[in-house]
Amino acid sequence: EFAISSQRHRTQEQNLNDCYKKIWDIIKEASKTPTDSSEEQKLRIKNLQRKANEERLKRKTKHSEKKTLRRERKDSKFFL
Repeated sequence: EFAISSQRHRTQEQNLNDCYKKIWDIIKEASKTPTDSSEEQKLRIKNLQRKANEERLKRKTKHSEKKTLRRERKDSKFFL
């Protein structure tokens, strides 16, 4: 619950209309969607995405190498 008052005008009717306008402005402001990011923020996001992708590829390569080493160990002379 919140209260809005206005004493801008001389008549009660005009003050009531002013309160309605204030409520409308609050609702209008709250319903706005965020604007597009700045160029600096877009660049930062792009760099973070690139870094995350590089880390993912590193983990993938490391996992692949680990599996390859396991396979080579089973095929070696020690297990025959």
